[in-house]
Amino acid sequence: SIGNLTSLSALFLSNNLLIEIPETIGNLNNLEFFHMPGNQLSELPLSISNLSSLISFNIDNNNFTTFPSSVMELNILKYVYIANNLINYLPSNIGVLSSLQILSAYSNGISQIPSSIGSLNNLYYIDVTNNNLTAIPETICNIYENLTSFNIGLNYICPPYPECLNENDLGYQDI
Repeated sequence: SIGNLTSLSALFLSNNLLIEIPETIGNLNNLEFFHMPGNQLSELPLSISNLSSLISFNIDNNNFTTFPSSVMELNILKYVYIANNLINYLPSNIGVLSSLQILSAYSNGISQIPSSIGSLNNLYYIDVTNNNLTAIPETICNIYENLTSFNIGLNYICPPYPECLNENDLGYQDI
């Protein structure tokens, strides 16, 4: 019956040992904040893509192995928190999230940052610390000046680096 709360604008489901979110969640057209960190979730219903008012999405500390594809349809999304999961990759078309300002994806298994990251002109915070990254796309230079926080340490990134970066920008790398 959660889908009947159509005026709901914020839903915080932190640390509840949830293993499933019902499909009716997609009925919450006014939902702006959907935070569910610290559960046992590994997937979300496709109806998440109906949450057209969503600006903040948090699935930190769960059991996701893939980035929830339905999130890619939420074009006003500003804040994405996916840290401490088992996610292996970011979607290649992440650049379509043109309103994105914060991407917190530390402590996953992400092995590559897609080149489309360079089209996220509103992004000012990115944290991909402690993943399996071995390179950074040159397109990061398109947005590097906008970034107030660029956390990319504890990866395996070897030279050559994008022209806008130097070793100090990268933090500790296990090379």
